[in-house]
Amino acid sequence: MRPPKHSPLFMAIALALAIMLFISYPIPVYAIPVAPIIAILCSTIGGFILGWFLNDMTQHEARSPGVTLDTYVLEIAVAYDSDVGTLSNYGYNVLAALERMRLYYARLAEHRVLDYLDKSPEYLDMYEAEIMIDVARDLCNLTNAYFTSLNNALDYLNYLSYNRFTGDLKDYSVYISMFPDTLDYSYDLDNIADLWVFYEPQEEVKLFDCQSLTLANASSGSTLSAARYLVLAGEVKAGIALKHGTTGEVITNTNYRYLVFVHKHDGNKEILHVIDLGENLKRWHILGIINYIDSIYDTAWAYAKAYHQMLRGMGYTDKTQVPEDLFVVPPDVVFPTPWNLEQNYSMTEEEVMAYYLGLLNALQQWFNESNYRLAEYLSHLNVTMPDVREWLKNVVIRFPNGTVWLNVTKLIPI
Repeated sequence: MRPPKHSPLFMAIALALAIMLFISYPIPVYAIPVAPIIAILCSTIGGFILGWFLNDMTQHEARSPGVTLDTYVLEIAVAYDSDVGTLSNYGYNVLAALERMRLYYARLAEHRVLDYLDKSPEYLDMYEAEIMIDVARDLCNLTNAYFTSLNNALDYLNYLSYNRFTGDLKDYSVYISMFPDTLDYSYDLDNIADLWVFYEPQEEVKLFDCQSLTLANASSGSTLSAARYLVLAGEVKAGIALKHGTTGEVITNTNYRYLVFVHKHDGNKEILHVIDLGENLKRWHILGIINYIDSIYDTAWAYAKAYHQMLRGMGYTDKTQVPEDLFVVPPDVVFPTPWNLEQNYSMTEEEVMAYYLGLLNALQQWFNESNYRLAEYLSHLNVTMPDVREWLKNVVIRFPNGTVWLNVTKLIPI
């Protein structure tokens, strides 16, 4: 095999090495020893060989890098797929939070309905939007935050295709498609100006408009922004809406569910990676969150109407007439149990104890400052308080975790 033509740089290096080695020997004018000549030849040959090797290695490494354009784009696609999974976990957390807040919203609605005791129960539905405004506003904020996150994720996909895939990556693009293995029914995101999650009612549906804060209805076949409306009754489908960048046309078809990363070359479109968001964007739990919000709203509204009907049945027509013992405990002042703090807030036993010590100190201050009111309250009640020390002899006191216990045989008054 013929050796390749050497780079001038390596030829210069070899020649420089030979000259340096040559002048390092004191050569008399009358004689040229054999050893320096051999050294010069060896240096020259070694320089040529080294130059040949380095030139060949750099040529192959430059043309076979560890990261190609395809693998680079594929890494971007896989990273985005991972982000889709992260948003899926976010959806699970939203569902779990909604379930824990069910009774909170029921209490919120019950407190608001006290302002409508002057309304007859058969006409209460006329004031649903006003009574449920606190519940609906909270659910709107949560809904807007979640779907805005999904819309931002879609916007980033659009940014990748239009702004990131340029220069050396100009032959790469992202498509949104009806099918995972063909681009016959798809849109290149280079031509799309905006993307967002939308609903398509399959029948007459009841809504709460989070912008106007009013109840509304929508008919089958209409399209609704998921970040704007709460679906309170009726069946809907979910999908990704597209706005064409040139014509301004809005495409709303719930069958577009595949995100396809494509390499366009030689007149072909090679599919590199496909992300399936699932039917009705199931991977993002769209319909699950819709149904949970509907269920929580319905529960709160049912509690409010039942509470209103009970008080009206007892003859109360204004909240100032309702005695204190019939008021429900406000949801923002309920003190959590130790088990709730430990399980739902991941607090340690020491943190729970500190939490309750803070409460007891606050109660001590209140009782010390208002003991006359407490005495006045107890004076007309038949209350007996036995000496509890008699009940705490020869017993075992255990803490809830079961690991700390005391065997009490005698109590010494202090």
